Amino acid sequence: MNEKETVKMNVFLAELQGIVRFPVNFVRETAGLPSNFSRSLKEFGNLQTVILCGLMGALGIILKMFATIPFGPFTVTYAWIPNRIVDFLFGPAVGGIYGGVMDVIKFIMKPTGSFSIGYTAQAVLAGMIFGAILYKKPVSLMRIVFAQSIVKIFINAGMGTYLMAFERGEGFMALLPARFIKNIIMIPLDSILLFVVLTALANVLPRLKKSL
Repeated sequence: MNEKETVKMNVFLAELQGIVRFPVNFVRETAGLPSNFSRSLKEFGNLQTVILCGLMGALGIILKMFATIPFGPFTVTYAWIPNRIVDFLFGPAVGGIYGGVMDVIKFIMKPTGSFSIGYTAQAVLAGMIFGAILYKKPVSLMRIVFAQSIVKIFINAGMGTYLMAFERGEGFMALLPARFIKNIIMIPLDSILLFVVLTALANVLPRLKKSL
């Protein structure tokens, strides 16, 4: 077995172990959420956090302006990638605040519809959820799929549809099926993309931190 095959086998075994131990890990990490938030809050005292958040913010704005594609009644965008990088690096507290601030900045830079604090709250909750699941953890496809599923089903399809229905004066159930299906379809696609991005980031992170 060559080196590349060995790496693939190790990744597969790690994912398989994560699936088997998921119930135990879920209980343990749920109990550890307060300390997870506490560690994340301490990241604000690190200059590298500020610098990297600024870089990710600039990248997020660029992606919002140039990598947002209307697709029928929906919008496909990759402006969320920098948010997930911040969540992974700095945790739920930084991720939630960053998500809320960037939602407002992106709206100012490229308005889409009318501003709603509800959509900003969505961005905050998404950052907190991804941060709570990914922060200080090895890059794992299972973890990413789990986080994506919670956010896309409950935050995007659930809360987002409710806000859209309220804003448009339409029925919640009239909008939900199409939005639910769209988010379900995007779970595996966005999960694989994020897995690739975070895996690459984990490999270059030590050198990146030394250069800051």
